Amino acid sequence: MAPHGPHLFKASPPSLLSLFLLTLGAYLVLSSPAFPALPPGSASLELQYRLTETDPRIGPTTSYPQTNYRFSLTQETVNWGSLSGFVNWSDEPYYHRRGSWLLEFRDFYFDRTKLDAAVGDSIFRPSLIGEPPFRFSNLIDPDLVVEGARARLTSDRGEVELLAGDLVALRGAFGTGVEYLGETLVGARSRFRLLPGLRLGAQILRFGHSPQDDEITYPLYRRNDLYTLSAEVEPWPGYRLLQGEVSFARYRKQDMEGERERGWDYSLILGPSLRTPRLSLEANFRHIGPDYRPYSRFYGSDLEGLFFSGEYRPFPYLSLFSSADRYRNNLKEDPDRATIETRNAIFGLRLGAPPFPLLTLRYGIGEKESRHPRPSPTDNRLQSYTAELSSGYRGWLPIIRYQRYDYDDQVTPSSDYTSDLYFLELRRTFGDGSYTWANGEWNRYRRYDPSSITDTYTLRLGADYRILPALSLRGEVSYSRSRNSLDTADTERKEAYLAVTASLPWNFSLYAEYRCSDLDDLMGPSDRVEHRLYVRASQNFSWGQRPPSRAPLVPGAPPPGYGTIVGIAFDDRNGNGLRDQGEPPLPGIRVQLEDGSVATTDQEGRFSFTGILMGEHTLSLDTKKIPLDYDLAGEPRRKVEVKRRGTSQVEFSFLLLGKASGRVIEDSNGNGEVDEGEKGMANVLVVATSQEKKLLTYTDEEGNFFFEGLRAGEYQLTLDAAYLPEGSALTSPSPLHLSLSPGGEQSGLDFLVHIPPRPVIKKIFGEPEAAPPELPEMGPALPSPPPAPESGEGGRGTLPSPGEETEPERDQKDQRMPSSPSSPSSPGGVESDLSITSGGDSE
Repeated sequence: MAPHGPHLFKASPPSLLSLFLLTLGAYLVLSSPAFPALPPGSASLELQYRLTETDPRIGPTTSYPQTNYRFSLTQETVNWGSLSGFVNWSDEPYYHRRGSWLLEFRDFYFDRTKLDAAVGDSIFRPSLIGEPPFRFSNLIDPDLVVEGARARLTSDRGEVELLAGDLVALRGAFGTGVEYLGETLVGARSRFRLLPGLRLGAQILRFGHSPQDDEITYPLYRRNDLYTLSAEVEPWPGYRLLQGEVSFARYRKQDMEGERERGWDYSLILGPSLRTPRLSLEANFRHIGPDYRPYSRFYGSDLEGLFFSGEYRPFPYLSLFSSADRYRNNLKEDPDRATIETRNAIFGLRLGAPPFPLLTLRYGIGEKESRHPRPSPTDNRLQSYTAELSSGYRGWLPIIRYQRYDYDDQVTPSSDYTSDLYFLELRRTFGDGSYTWANGEWNRYRRYDPSSITDTYTLRLGADYRILPALSLRGEVSYSRSRNSLDTADTERKEAYLAVTASLPWNFSLYAEYRCSDLDDLMGPSDRVEHRLYVRASQNFSWGQRPPSRAPLVPGAPPPGYGTIVGIAFDDRNGNGLRDQGEPPLPGIRVQLEDGSVATTDQEGRFSFTGILMGEHTLSLDTKKIPLDYDLAGEPRRKVEVKRRGTSQVEFSFLLLGKASGRVIEDSNGNGEVDEGEKGMANVLVVATSQEKKLLTYTDEEGNFFFEGLRAGEYQLTLDAAYLPEGSALTSPSPLHLSLSPGGEQSGLDFLVHIPPRPVIKKIFGEPEAAPPELPEMGPALPSPPPAPESGEGGRGTLPSPGEETEPERDQKDQRMPSSPSSPSSPGGVESDLSITSGGDSE
């Protein structure tokens, strides 16, 4: 690899000085005699620094530093609840406000009613149904960020919430820059349990659009009103026989001549959901009317379909899963619009359980077909096959995987391709939690032309070594070589990274990571070396004491009894919530009893409280003391019943967090491959979606993107079409599917985007505009958030699949583009199936 540039390891004096001064000031304040007398509280100071430097070998070196500061505070009060908040500040001067903030007041009780209030930047989800684990996996409403005030009253029968503020977007590398969208939100919502197993909800939201004069574009939505009714029927726990939501949206907009238009439509989703230890089922019917516009920027419409997903676990060693989705667009049968029916299905099984081998088989098929040939026909199919075998024995874990994708386009045969991937990994785990891994893969990609074959070979070696309980190192080196049968030159890529995690004295914690990649075209022009440095330093503070609890003295009552609480904290490698053989303990975890007593786990991960009054007690984990590369698997608070002369046991399981990275590349010639001279695309929004949450990040100047702190599970990576030029088309599979095991890491998640020359099209006002075709959708994959154009820009085109012909786009400035609320699929209508396992990268 080429030597690093001259700026990479230069410190950032203002950042380090600021952190030192803040820490010194906090120490002096906390040293005051008044602080120990306060109720329990905590605070943290955090500094994040990211530097990306590119050395093209020919030309000047580019450097892109970014810094973010964060301060958080929590203070409990006696009989008044708790106060918490945070402030972020970034040095990126590209947004209306450089930082986000939030102040919350929680758990204020009067009688049986609780009050929670917040002011600042908070997340608001418009849907009333689908709280985990019953959220429909094929439909997710966008999470709106509201800068304003919210208040919620909660009782044992239901809740009422009021909110008002401005809609904003969080931007930047750290997601802390604030951009105002020129929209306001005022609303009220309620949910009540009328009978056991029956909960009803209602919501009224009003969205107003008030841009600056120089930002006005047409058509302009002056006001959107949304009215929602919901119902949930759950007669027995886990058996939600029915959950549904119907929303009516009324909009008002103004065209260029000042003429005002009013309209309304509705959206409906309805179906059952079942969650038991052996069986998980969900099915729903969804309809989103063509004129359904609840809020002016963030929603797609014009879709109707049926969805089914299920998993059956008859035995601990056998799991059968399947899903099917069928939907159509153009509900008004507009002859000028592409009318496409999409069908997706997945079938698979998992067989085996430790200590026996685990076999996974999966077959997926997706089809897209035009219901009529106008304006352009569509008829394609993508099939995927996956087989994986893994087995653990005395610390050794080999993994073998084969994947095949077969794409057939009846309209454009030149888009046909097949891809075969062979993967082999061997991992070794040691008793102290350290482990090493080595894996290799071979990917053969064949185009329509049988003479065009691309072979890519990749080898990775890595290790995670715990030097001390509070200090660990993690590193990896990889080498990749691509060869095309029609080219004379190969492409090489060498990568390496090293990460350090340390818990330091005085409640300091540090995480530092350095990455270096060397792309060598062997022909010279696109050779470059890239360095990335990321540092996160934080210090935690705590103060206050709780008086020890006393046994009540009641005349004539028997003497109180006492018991013991013992517990353990451990690394849950298989994610089952139970400690199995070989799963290492976690020392240094702080556990607190409700009376203020504190215990810290020892080298075996164990803690204990003795002489505890019989009855129900609450154990709380100090989340500030959790290692940076771990996440608590359950709730930080546990209820424990202590019996007289008894011992109550508690287990806290932790999951090792993973990472994912990739690149968005402009495919200049649209051949679906990374060719010489093709560059990355900056400031593209990449979305990682799981069943529990959605994560956003932006590509840097070279098109690279990174996700850190990922919990184990299934993720779907997509690009937000609103951040791509008009007419863009993906020439690589999308979405990319990622299956993370605890501590897994995935790199090389690359998107290829082709930007064709934009045609000159005559605009005739008054005619209805044609929306672009819907993206295909894959099985139980989670949806991507609807497009959100940047401030001052209009809606942009969607991403058609490779080989799909679409009509030239018309000027759709500041209009919302319809998009499926379901997840888009990979080329041809089926997802690209990627998975990785702990300790190493995968395909």
